[in-house]
Amino acid sequence: MPNSSLDHFIFDPFRASQLSWDVRRNIVVGVARGLHYLHEESGLQIVHLDIKPSNILLDEDFQPKITGFEVARLIQDGQNEAKSTRLFDAAIHSSNEETLIQYALRCWTRGEAINMIDEVMIKEEREDSVSEILRYIHIALLCVDLNTRPSLDEVLHWFSYFSTPLPEPRIGDQSLVEGETIDNMSLEERETNWLLSPSPGYGSPMSPVSPR
Repeated sequence: MPNSSLDHFIFDPFRASQLSWDVRRNIVVGVARGLHYLHEESGLQIVHLDIKPSNILLDEDFQPKITGFEVARLIQDGQNEAKSTRLFDAAIHSSNEETLIQYALRCWTRGEAINMIDEVMIKEEREDSVSEILRYIHIALLCVDLNTRPSLDEVLHWFSYFSTPLPEPRIGDQSLVEGETIDNMSLEERETNWLLSPSPGYGSPMSPVSPR
């Protein structure tokens, strides 16, 4: 593909700085629509099960193309897309990915979600774009909870209708609202261990969309 794959951009600070929020938003929405097509519209009801930056190819216009179907499987009768991915997701999350999720949750509960946005974007993007980025972070946190994961129909609706209120992210049965603590000491220890351990591709515990 003309622009290789998404990991060539989001794990490289210089290349990442070339992606405006409009481009990033289109990639996110394009991937969501592609997954919705696989789940609901393809006629086969395919669950990809291995969505990651290296499996998102980008054409000359930075339109995303989903690849990497080695572990994909069909949705079984009586299952929905969320149930079909839960067990697999729980098995494949690496320690770094889990720590990244916990860092995002920690920022959220402290009211510091803006810390997950690239400083360059905060300076260059319009105020309404920053608000939209924060909404997308909110939606992402809803998607990583295996117990209350929304459907892709809901996610696409939230992307399209900014005025639609979003539920609060949760960890299991615990709602995450600003000011709550979520096992702070263990999170601090995990963040420290992650920062001290070699991790190719990740420059910091910031959002992988724009590592610093």
